[in-house]
Amino acid sequence: MTARSREVPLSAPARGIAPLPRVLDELRPPLLAAVRRAAPGWLQGEVDDLTQVAMLRLNRALEKDPERELTRAYLGRIAYTTVIDEIRRRRKEREHAAPDAEPEREATCAPDPERLAGSAGLRTDINACLGRAQQRVRDALTLYLLGHSVPEIAALLKHTRKTAENIVYRGLGALRTCLKAKGHTP
Repeated sequence: MTARSREVPLSAPARGIAPLPRVLDELRPPLLAAVRRAAPGWLQGEVDDLTQVAMLRLNRALEKDPERELTRAYLGRIAYTTVIDEIRRRRKEREHAAPDAEPEREATCAPDPERLAGSAGLRTDINACLGRAQQRVRDALTLYLLGHSVPEIAALLKHTRKTAENIVYRGLGALRTCLKAKGHTP
């Protein structure tokens, strides 16, 4: 699909074609799809609510300018700004929570003994696989597994960025192969 085909109006301008509620009903499925694409994974459970907010925004926009062409790009922009505003609203709520208020507590589960044993075995196998690697690969992978980015690894190990990328990429491949041989699957 080219950028030009995305700009084709979904319907003619709202005025004169159909009453506003019918036009909005027709626009709900593409708006829902746009919200679903824009929402991060942790907001996917609230896509319907966000779509409703986006529908209200679209309604207000059409009241202001009934001649507005309703392209997929325009609907995507409404969906995107709705999702971004919701993320900002939630961050602000967290920041302004009263210090003495209890945070929401999620149900906590005791760690599963089998899972703990499996993770201990995985840790042992990762260390064994890293022990077989060359020193520079071991250093780069250790930093990567600790959460450092490739540019940080390059700076810390005094490599070029491309060299660090290659070391990490090839090292991760070798680590995967070694862990598969030990019975671990990704």
